[in-house]
Amino acid sequence: YYKGSSYRLLAKISSAITYFALQKKLIDEYVRQEGKPDLVNVHICYKAGLGALYAKWRYGTRYVVSEQWTIFCPEAQPNFTDQQGVARWLMKIIYKNSSSASAVSHYLAGAIASRFRITAPLRIPNVVNHNIFYPSSDKHRIFTFIHVSVLNYQKSPLEILAAVVILKRITTTPFTFIIYGPQNTNMSTFITENGLREVVDHRCEVDQAVLGGELRQCHSLVLYSRFETFGCVVIEAMAAGLPVIVSDIPVMHELVEENVTGTFVPLDQPQMLAEKMLWMMNNYRSFDTTALVEESRKYSYERIGGQFSEWYNKVPYR
Repeated sequence: YYKGSSYRLLAKISSAITYFALQKKLIDEYVRQEGKPDLVNVHICYKAGLGALYAKWRYGTRYVVSEQWTIFCPEAQPNFTDQQGVARWLMKIIYKNSSSASAVSHYLAGAIASRFRITAPLRIPNVVNHNIFYPSSDKHRIFTFIHVSVLNYQKSPLEILAAVVILKRITTTPFTFIIYGPQNTNMSTFITENGLREVVDHRCEVDQAVLGGELRQCHSLVLYSRFETFGCVVIEAMAAGLPVIVSDIPVMHELVEENVTGTFVPLDQPQMLAEKMLWMMNNYRSFDTTALVEESRKYSYERIGGQFSEWYNKVPYR
């Protein structure tokens, strides 16, 4: 057992080989039992694309790639350039040999096209389950913001808390900020040192059914991400009738319409975020719940499923 970069590289190569061997076994078993598939859908190019390459080489089966991986965002940390050279090469081979590709946003499609010098993938967005996420007039007694994420660098959690500190200072109107995400020391320390225990309710991760019930009782979602390929929680919030406050990054403009479904705040501006949160508290009732839910219908299972079906039927034979 050796620590260090050489060991990590060998471990990753070993992992990829093992993953491919298992894929090969499963693909061969499937073909023996069911016959050759007409088409394979690789969801997120690597490592699933290794099996698709094998199926194309061994059985002549076409494959498509549907993508939502954040590593293709130039702003991501880590991003594509931080991957091992072999992994980068394999991703390129996977895309070059695919019959077609889709991405969850125009922003991601453009990044992939630029990275691999291919035709921009078709935009097929993510979905929202309207059986779980739907509106209700039964709200928390005081104005309640909600944030849902893994609370890492991408999601700017400390910047959000800094904005809450400012909001607490600039308004006397009661409010609560619910955060769903993993517990971490930095956030807990910040909340305690800045006297936020009375307004910030940091809860552990929950399943979608519980989250849907909580969203219905809240008033507005805050998602202050540095980068995203889509933003599923945004459309889930809209389906629950919540206007959203989001970072002013390109992909969010594909989901949110200013003053109709939400509003935008520039990155790294806690003061502006706090002011926008106060604005939301004062203008929340100007947002039409029906319009919010109707906008989320663009991302229903039926609609997105239809887009996938149409795409599959148009995939070229190559």
